[in-house]
Amino acid sequence: GYGDLTDRVIYQRAFGYFCWAWSVLLVGWLFGLLPALGIFLFTFMFFHGRERLLTAVLTSGCMFGFIWLVFDYIANDPWPQTVIGDMFPVLRTILPWF
Repeated sequence: GYGDLTDRVIYQRAFGYFCWAWSVLLVGWLFGLLPALGIFLFTFMFFHGRERLLTAVLTSGCMFGFIWLVFDYIANDPWPQTVIGDMFPVLRTILPWF
């Protein structure tokens, strides 16, 4: 079967992934979906995947740019409102994802 995977290990891993997913939603709600996805990809690759810093930075930066290009410029979708954008509306004039 699964070797050394006990029920406890499976539940711990499931809880860890659940926390990762909820952290993306929380950061997205507070600061914006685009920064949340970029931060998530970097932190997940660097801390969980143990990738080199340069690999994590380049990959997350490229994905950030790709998502921004596709959804902001090509699809022209509005970004969801954020807590920080509601607190400081001037941020929305600087960066669209607030």
